[in-house]
Amino acid sequence: MDEHRLSRLLLAASCGVMALLAAGCWDEGYDDPPAGPPAAAWVSIDDRATKVETATAWLEGEAECPGCFASDWQYGSCPVIECPSASGMDVSWTNTTTGASGAATHGIVPACHCPWPWGYGYCYTACNHVWWVSVPLVPGDNDIVIGATAPGFAPGSDSMLIQRVPPTPSWLAPLAGAGEVTLAWTATENATSYNLYWSTTPYGWAALCTKVADVDSPYTLGGLAGGVPHYFFVTALAGAAEGFDSQRLEVTPQ
Repeated sequence: MDEHRLSRLLLAASCGVMALLAAGCWDEGYDDPPAGPPAAAWVSIDDRATKVETATAWLEGEAECPGCFASDWQYGSCPVIECPSASGMDVSWTNTTTGASGAATHGIVPACHCPWPWGYGYCYTACNHVWWVSVPLVPGDNDIVIGATAPGFAPGSDSMLIQRVPPTPSWLAPLAGAGEVTLAWTATENATSYNLYWSTTPYGWAALCTKVADVDSPYTLGGLAGGVPHYFFVTALAGAAEGFDSQRLEVTPQ
């Protein structure tokens, strides 16, 4: 076969392949892979206390923002920033412990920060989709889930565990006896039990103290060294959720 004929055959073959591709007649085994599921809308919860005594927890954070321009540096003073609307987006909360749920307040806000002290130079600009909500809590553990939806995205979520603990007990007047002390404290709302901690070192934290679990007020603790100052604190529990330490109480047995 001469070179001219071979060239014509190769050209015809390539043209045939291009025609098949244009007509959509290529073999099924060579189709483009099917599109995968859409990415989940991201949402985040700002760092918050995971143990509170209040009946509600204030939460806030950021969420997916389709159409928001990428965060950027811009030279000059802060410009007028035009952000998209929050139409079609939604942020919600659920306390999976109780089944309660609701909508969070949210919106898109402009942000600009010029690190130079005179306010002129390279400025950081952005549009941020922020949300905030006050979530009701029950005593004990509360599993909170924040969900976000946005056009073109699958639903996304973030979660955290918040413990609602009983109020901190207050000491009543102690009574020192021979090698023992009788301690009493105020009863606190929602408390199911109390833990007592003691040591002979002031300001010792729980890991360095002797723990007496599940005690009631008043409580007499014996077997102590007379004439030696002892230091006590008490905590209230709602189930397994242990509250904050009371003030340290110094008592010296006789």
